Amino acid sequence: YCVAEMAKKNLIEGSLLNLYFWRSTDKSEVDLIAKGTETLKAYEFKWSNPQSKKGAKSFINRYHIPVEIVTRDTFLTFVY
Repeated sequence: YCVAEMAKKNLIEGSLLNLYFWRSTDKSEVDLIAKGTETLKAYEFKWSNPQSKKGAKSFINRYHIPVEIVTRDTFLTFVY
């Protein structure tokens, strides 16, 4: 849901963000990478267990880019 809402927001605002999913060879993953011309942001969506951050830690260790954790309590501010 959050990825689809971000894609819709991207189109409505005329943003030039490219949206990606990231997975490492050890199956760690980050749900959304939003790449702009000069920006790169990463998002992990945690609906039921926000404490589990394996994918985020792996991504941060590899690319040194922070990962924003979006939870059921914060997803509305993310999509709107």
